[in-house]
Amino acid sequence: MVTSTIDYEGWKAGMKEEYLTKYPAKEKYVLEFIEYVSSRYDKLQRSYLPKKMLWYLYGKKRWVEKNNQHFWIAIIGRKGGEGKSMLADHIFYFLDQSYDKDRVHDNYQDFLKSIYKTKKKEKIKYPAVVLDEPENKTHVLSKKGRAIKDALERIRILHLYVGACANSLSS
Repeated sequence: MVTSTIDYEGWKAGMKEEYLTKYPAKEKYVLEFIEYVSSRYDKLQRSYLPKKMLWYLYGKKRWVEKNNQHFWIAIIGRKGGEGKSMLADHIFYFLDQSYDKDRVHDNYQDFLKSIYKTKKKEKIKYPAVVLDEPENKTHVLSKKGRAIKDALERIRILHLYVGACANSLSS
């Protein structure tokens, strides 16, 4: 299969043919998927994610919106510079057409403010937000830490796409 950076239209046609062959009973779904991919990448004339990941994310997007749910992705790496933030940007650009770098935060308060802004002020129904290697100065048992934990546990009801980039699973 040709890559999107060499022949974007050929890449889309090949992907369409592959999924139509693999899932002949889901022609409408496959065509909607290709249309969605086009809506995200035609202006760029390339994709930044592998086709299997696009297929998976599209399925999650439809599930979230059909069932009024939320979807979280954690991207864990050992050190800075491995591409965690870049991967998050590409994933959430695909899921949310209004997503931009203004919704990436490295502290919990700005992250929560961003959620408030996108949901209440901008009225985006399913916004994407990213917490990128958050500060760890606030102790989880402190008053502030417990308040943040409580807020993070409750935001699931807001129907968000949330990314968390960290250098360790405990972070």
